[in-house]
Amino acid sequence: MTGPLNGTFAPNTGRWVVCSKSPYTGIWAESNCGSWFGAEVKKAGYDGLIILGASDTPVYLEIKDDVVRIKDASFIWGKGTYYTTDKLKEAFGNEKAMVACIGQAGENLVKYANIVSEERAAGRTGMGAIFGAKKLKGIIVKGSNTNLEVADESKLKKAIDKARESVRSAISTKVLRQFGTSSGIEGFNITGELDIKYFSQAKWEKASKISGITMAQKILVKNRFCHSCVIGCGRRVAIKEGEYKTDEIEGPEYETIVSYGSLLLNDDLESIVYMNKKCFDYGIDTISSGGIIGCLTHHFYLGNISLKDV
Repeated sequence: MTGPLNGTFAPNTGRWVVCSKSPYTGIWAESNCGSWFGAEVKKAGYDGLIILGASDTPVYLEIKDDVVRIKDASFIWGKGTYYTTDKLKEAFGNEKAMVACIGQAGENLVKYANIVSEERAAGRTGMGAIFGAKKLKGIIVKGSNTNLEVADESKLKKAIDKARESVRSAISTKVLRQFGTSSGIEGFNITGELDIKYFSQAKWEKASKISGITMAQKILVKNRFCHSCVIGCGRRVAIKEGEYKTDEIEGPEYETIVSYGSLLLNDDLESIVYMNKKCFDYGIDTISSGGIIGCLTHHFYLGNISLKDV
């Protein structure tokens, strides 16, 4: 689902939401995502997409304005989200189309599977498993309406200008733009709010090694902006050499750095970048998966489980 300002240039309104009954909890759930997918849905003429029922075979949904097709997805079933995104755009014939898809985790109904769009994720509540249960590999959409109709364009422009200035001048914007969401790592470590050693430790002397400052100094290539965003907290990173060498990819957010970093007492930032990429590709929520690994590690060191148990 989109919101009323998706597709306009109102600041920071590019987010969209996936809603369903959660395979995790069995009750109502929603998962929020950035990227440009929501704006593209709106430009294609839709406030939201309601998907009922399930397919017997793998399919994907192709949307080009008012033309909607359900197509065979057997050629991408079993593949990761990077491959899937590339192949869907290739089949669609337009690199600028937006894709939201699942990886192998969603296909196999992992309860913490997510939906990935351009290296952004609707990460929480297991929405990837909902796609998997429907045999829906993904959605590709391209809209042609770049000038969405609003009730009062003049008033909206004035409100947008005022909001943009307010957001741009905020101290939090400057911090997020420079250091991303992981700018809070060191501060939370000082105040005792950082999740460390599966919540069993208050402070960690190595927290600075995985902070937003360290990321900016060592591996940051450039900022990334979601649709209509004026902050640019997204991190595009690259690792030039070593075991985790990689070309430019999406860097980990605060939650991922905590889940695969401080929660596990892992001070290797490059390994966290690697795990972030793997989770993106498989379509796995980094918060839940990191928490599960943290729980297993914690109970291993307590002697409650052994290697034969895992």
